[in-house]
Parts: sequence; C-alpha cells; structure tokens
Amino acid sequence: MKFNKQLLLFCFLFGVVLICFGRTFSSFFTADDFGQVCYVSKIFEGNVKMLFSGFTGNYMQIPAMKVWRPFLLISLVYDYMIWRTNATGYFLTNVLFLAASAMMLYMVLFELTKSWGKKRSIMFSLFCACIFVSNPLHCESVSFVVGRVDIISAFFYLSALWCFVKRGADGNKVLLVTGVLSFWIAVLTKEMAIGAPALLLGIGFFIPEVLTRKTSDTTMFASAPTEYSLKERIRFAFQFSKPLWLSTVIYFCIRFLVLGTFTGGYIGSIGAGQLSHFVQKWTDIDTLFRIIFPLNSDVFAAGSHSKIALSILYFVLTALIFMKVLSSKYPAGWFGLLILWTLTAVIPLYQLWGLGFHLEGARFLFFLSIPLSIFIPLLILAPSRSSDNGSNVIRKIEALGVVATVLLIILSIEITSKNNIPWVHAGKETRACMQEAQKLASTVGTGERVVIIGIPKGHGGAHMIYNGITFNIMMLPPFSKVPYADKFITFDPILYGQAEQINAQRFKEVLGDPNVVGVFVWNEETLKFDLLTDKPQELVAKKQEGESVTFPFISTSILPFTEGRGVWSMQNNKIQVNDCPKGCGLMLSNFSLSPYQYDFVEMEVGTSLPSVSVSVFWKGNSSSDWYDLKFPAQKLSALTKFGKKIRIRLSNHWRWFTQGNIDKLRLELPAAQCIELKNIRLVSGKEILPLLSVVDMPSSNTGVYAVGSKGIQLLVDASAVAGCRVVKIEISKPNYFFENLPEESSEAVMKTIVHPSCEGKINIANDLFPMPGYYQLRALGMDEKGFPVGERSDVLTINLDNKHI
Repeated sequence: MKFNKQLLLFCFLFGVVLICFGRTFSSFFTADDFGQVCYVSKIFEGNVKMLFSGFTGNYMQIPAMKVWRPFLLISLVYDYMIWRTNATGYFLTNVLFLAASAMMLYMVLFELTKSWGKKRSIMFSLFCACIFVSNPLHCESVSFVVGRVDIISAFFYLSALWCFVKRGADGNKVLLVTGVLSFWIAVLTKEMAIGAPALLLGIGFFIPEVLTRKTSDTTMFASAPTEYSLKERIRFAFQFSKPLWLSTVIYFCIRFLVLGTFTGGYIGSIGAGQLSHFVQKWTDIDTLFRIIFPLNSDVFAAGSHSKIALSILYFVLTALIFMKVLSSKYPAGWFGLLILWTLTAVIPLYQLWGLGFHLEGARFLFFLSIPLSIFIPLLILAPSRSSDNGSNVIRKIEALGVVATVLLIILSIEITSKNNIPWVHAGKETRACMQEAQKLASTVGTGERVVIIGIPKGHGGAHMIYNGITFNIMMLPPFSKVPYADKFITFDPILYGQAEQINAQRFKEVLGDPNVVGVFVWNEETLKFDLLTDKPQELVAKKQEGESVTFPFISTSILPFTEGRGVWSMQNNKIQVNDCPKGCGLMLSNFSLSPYQYDFVEMEVGTSLPSVSVSVFWKGNSSSDWYDLKFPAQKLSALTKFGKKIRIRLSNHWRWFTQGNIDKLRLELPAAQCIELKNIRLVSGKEILPLLSVVDMPSSNTGVYAVGSKGIQLLVDASAVAGCRVVKIEISKPNYFFENLPEESSEAVMKTIVHPSCEGKINIANDLFPMPGYYQLRALGMDEKGFPVGERSDVLTINLDNKHI
C-alpha cells in the first residue's frame, strides 16, 4: 500500500475516533491519573531516580500492584514535558494511539489476506479496523488517561505482528529487529502483549501459506511447501515465531529479577478479593452478554432503541452467515487462528475477568476486542469454494452482509459516543471538585482544618477520586499552586475500598478537635461543597446527651411499606411475614434521632433460610426524599439457629450523617416462606464496639499512622461490651484491607494478639511487620469461653513507608 493511501486511511480512522471520543478533550484527569502525573512531575523537579526506578522495579512503587511498565511511564513523561497538567494533551495521545492501533490492525490483516484478492482484502481489513476502533468498550481506555496502557501496548503488539508477517514474505532483517523491539516495548508497556509469540506460532501453523515466498530467493521461507503436513506446520510455526519465544524467556527472567515474581498483577486484599470471586466471575454469563451488547446501563434503558437495533443487526448477520455456511466452505485455518487469538487475549485476564453493568473494567478487555472485531467480517467476507451458481448466491449474501456490517459500524459509533458521556462527566466533576476544594481551602485559617465527606468516587462506571491520597495530590503542586492538602481531613479508602464507608470512630473523634472549623459534603448536583455544620464540637456534645443509648421500637411504629404482598401479623413486639416476596419489608417512622447517637440496627431474625440478607435505608428530616437507594447498609448473616440476633452497621456510611436527624428507617427482607422479626432497636456502638486507638501519635489527614522504629502502642477499651473478658487484636497482612473482604473472613489476618483483659495498653513492635506497606488492626471482644461478643472495632491503618500517605 502506498504511503499516501496509508495516510488517507489513518486520517479516516482518526476521524472515526474523533466522532466517538471528541467530547473527551473537554474532560479532565480522574482517579489514578493524578498520582501518576504527580509522580512524573517530581522527575522534572530533578528526581531522575524516579524515572530509572521504573526500569529496575515495580511501576511507581505502587504497593497494591506488582507490574513492570517502564514505557507507560515514558509516555507520561513525554506528555508532561509538553502539556504539564493540561489533560487535553494527554487525551490527544490516547486518541492518536487508538487510531494508530486500528491502522496497524488493518496492515496486519491486509498482509494475512493478500491471497483473497486486493478488493476483498482491503474491505475485510478496513471493516475489522473500523469495528475495533469504534468498539463501545473502549471508553475506559481512551477517556481515562492511564487507560492508555492498553492502547499503547496494543499498537506495538500489532506492529510486532506486522513486522513478522511482512518478514515472512521477504525475510527482511530490519523487520526482524523492528519486530522484536516492538514486542519488547509492548510488554514493557503492559503484560497483555505476552500473547504475541503464541499468535505468531498460530499464524505459522494455521495459515503458513501467507508467509511463503513466491520468488526464487533462498531464505528460511523460500523452500516452504504450499501443502503442509502436521509435522511441517509445527516445524514451520516454531521457526517463524522463534525470535519472540526467545525474547519471552529473557523477558520473564528479567521480570523475576525486577519484581520477584513471574506473574504479578494486583496483590494484597485487592488481588485476594479478585481471586475469591474467581469462579463466580468466570461463570457469569452476564459478562458475555455485556460484551455482545456493550451498553452502559446508566446511559441506555433496558429496552433502548440502540439495543433493539443491535439485536436486529445481529440477527440479520447471523442469518446471512448461516446461509453462507450452507452454500460454501470456509478456510478452516482462519478459524483456528482466531480461536487462538481470542485465548491469548483472555487467559492473561484470569484475575481480572468481568464486566460491570456500567461496563466497569472494560479497559481490561481491550486486547480481547482485537480478535472480536475480526469475527463478523471474516464470516461475511472470507473467500469460499463453490460452484458458479453457488457463487452468485454467495455474492448476494456477501453484498447484504457488507451493508449490515456498515450499519453495525455506524451503530457502534453512536453507542460509543454515548457510552463515553459518563467518562466526560466524571472528568468535569473531578475538575469541579478540585477547584471548589482549592477555593474552600483558601478560606481556612492557619492551623485550622475542615472535614470533607462524600468525595465523588464514580459516575456511571467512570472512576473519579479513588481515595484520600488522590484528593491530597489534587491539593498539591502541580495541580494546585498552593499546597492545601493539610487543610482537609478525609475519610476515604486508603487505596481501594468501599466508597460509601468511613471510619465512624475516627469521624466522631475528629469532630471534637477545636481546630476543625467545619464539616462539608460534596453535592454532585450543584458541583459544590455543602456545609453540614460550622460548629462540629456541638455535634459531639449532643452525641453525649440523652438518657439512653438504645431506642426500642414498639409495634405500633412498624408498618409494612409494601402493601398487598405477604401476610403480616404483629404481636408483643414481634412481626411475622408469611410468603414474603423479594423486596418486602418494614417502615419504621415517627421519631427524630441524632445519627451521632446510634450506630447499629439490631434485631432477632427467624427463618428457615440458611442465611439472611437485610438492607436498611434511612431518611432524615433535612431531606425531602430517601437517601440514594443505590447504597443501603446491608449484612448477610448465616442463621445457625432460629431467632439469631443480627446487627447492621449504619454509622460507617457517610450518608448516615448527611440527612439531619433520622426520622424514618426502611428494612428490606429477602424472599422467604416465613420470616419472623422481633426486638428491633437502634444501638450505640458503645455497647458492642471495642475502642481502639494509638497512644501519643497523630494520624495523617487520611487517617494513617506512620510507624517508626519503636513501633506503636495501642490503647484498647472494651469494658462497655457486655460479657467481654479478653480482647483479640487482629493484624492484617501487608497491603490487605479488611473492608475489601467479608467481615468474618480470616484471609486478611496475618497475626492475632490476645490481651488478657478487656482494656489496657498493648505494645506492637516494629519487627512484627515483615515488610514495608500498609497494615490494618482491629479489635474484637471475647467472653470467658473464647467466643466473640459484640462486633469488631473500627480499623486502624498504619504504614511502614509513609511516602504514599
């Protein structure tokens, strides 16, 4: 293909990308973008070692991951050198690489299908490139700056494939060196490119004829036969792909020296949490459904026109393909190659497989979208063997298939542009949050601080501000001209965790600090911070008032909120529901209670089910409606006996404190033949939670304690927990976070220490922790027989390396 035609084709693909992702240029950094751009900024401040450490160690020394990606860092260095903190420039790089990746896919497929005839080969390759570049799953890769890791890696991965396929035709040594170099850049950008050697092996095995030289030159491929036996295919395939297999062995050896592991990926509680759902994720049919119908549920309704149109096109294409299959014979080698290509893109995802309702995690499927983009054009346009009469039928089928494929591409472009809207909104809201926080910080006096909760975490599947560390980075150079991070106290996850949950003990303690002059919550509708109170100390005082720490609900205040469902009976503060459907429950109302006084809903539950899940919603008197129903307080409890007492934590949800006094509670019950509830009440954490604190050591504004050489001293008090005789302290494994795993799980526990009384001081030596990183501690009361009493305390988070605090 001549250069001017290649340039014209690239411009066309770039135009398709602009239609799909043109809005992205008005967006902003989100989530990991801030930390990685900040990291690069320190290189430009003179810390060159941070650049070289990307080649000699874990990427950015991120404690939750073990990955080796120095060329991702290089791409960010290049962008920062030109654009600094102008996000538009970074998105331009993503868009250009996506178009370039599509162009390389075109060139690879064109080389592999030259024997099909020029027009058929061009049409097939162009359709595949267009389907790939307009894939609705690509929004997370393009509109999330560091989502580029897959795009850049894919470009060099496809470049390596093209060089080897092209070399298979002429034996050019320059192409050999370029292909090996491209492969190294690809795997050093992201590990997903490691499937390239296996794919080259597949090309040499399934379609070796495309690599055979047609000239008389004596090269490694000159004597390759036109018809291949199994033995010849195997020998030819390994000979063809040998340079990349050798590179792969060298890569893994160096990788092990750098990371100490051959595999890597997410580690700690994040990796453990992913592996704990391994079987569930790989058997989830909905993931496959969302890949086929990649419609963000936050954008498209269940019966949207786009879904209907997509279904019709799939039906038409399936019918045409079926008719072609009956009328002709397909080249079998291509199907074997495509299956192998799909497997090389899926197997590395063993830890990450899955796709959310809002297409969360779609970026992990970027490499998979490459072979998926080939299936339909291959089935429509692959040359076939047939009689003359059959050829006329096939030509008509193919013509209709071409029209349907063009319509599919147009529809994909429309869906992608709409799927991208939440990402653009997320970027704009993140920028607004950063700017509003900086304005707020400028009004805070010297030595004063404000509490902020509800920092936006996501919108329609798009990431926003992961944690308090990310928020701190937003408040520091290069994103803020003045360092404002110390003006705020945040209650977000340390790295990754439950976005709705906070440490309630720390939250209430912080409100008593005389230097805290306000509590603010982010308003996602107005894109501003709303003031909850400018006198937080009064909230602490009110919390201590009142004659009782519990509030029993009498039967007259309990009403069914779902009428006409289930058979209800009430007697002696006990409720029984027969034929209880899913979603049925109770409304508890006619009261006005301070959320600072109560922490749990407690009840006795009886049912024939082996376990029961109860959800709790609430409404405060400062709100006209129930709080966001997407985030209830929930608990799944195993019922070892009829009438087991369960407690559902409310105060570890930041929204519990944003509604004013609570005047209504709503309990949703599971579907069951019979459920019995009694003794429903609100309970203060003082009765059931041990208090755990660090002696004479302040925490960071994110709630992390930096452990020095002398270790730390804990103060534990479970004297108010009924029946408590001793206290068990659980210490997590490095970079394991209790909130990422089920509360009862012991998987995160590295060590336990039993304190022989229900209160006192406990010394934790520094040498107890095997390596630098984050650790969490929590306490649980035990009775004289060693059985748990009450609930586990709020956690303390410590760090042996405070560079990430």
